[in-house]
Amino acid sequence: MRANAIWPARCTTDHDPNVIGHRPEWIPTLDNFVAGRNVELLAALRHALAADKGERGLYLWGETGSGRSHLLQAAIGHARAMGQSAIYACGEVPEAAQVVAVDAVETLDDAAQVALFALYNRQRESGGMLLVSGTQAPTFLDIARRSPHAPGLGAGVSGACPER
Repeated sequence: MRANAIWPARCTTDHDPNVIGHRPEWIPTLDNFVAGRNVELLAALRHALAADKGERGLYLWGETGSGRSHLLQAAIGHARAMGQSAIYACGEVPEAAQVVAVDAVETLDDAAQVALFALYNRQRESGGMLLVSGTQAPTFLDIARRSPHAPGLGAGVSGACPER
């Protein structure tokens, strides 16, 4: 799996990315996200993407189907449209870029968890943005509880994606 693929096989989308030659007509954007009860979360993400100072980390959590993957993929698309280097990864930790999104953080093994916190520190030092999502609030993740490298994924902005 390529870390910069927009639709990796392990993340939930509304189409099948494994079909050879399949190119979806629908691409996740911030504008086509159906916010429902996520209006404030969408506003926080838009604000974080527009800001060049302040908090540059965002952790999204929620049930399957709550829109986490859509928002991360849309953020990466938005960053690329603004001329920034941006990478989306699902269940793995990519290299640093101006904007990095890591989806399904609860699936990371021990080595990947250490790599995620190293990436978190690199992003903070360089002024880059790190967007992370998982199925649980950051305080309930094994990553946050057991990693000595954890400055706290929830230390930045975090928000739940309730069902839409």
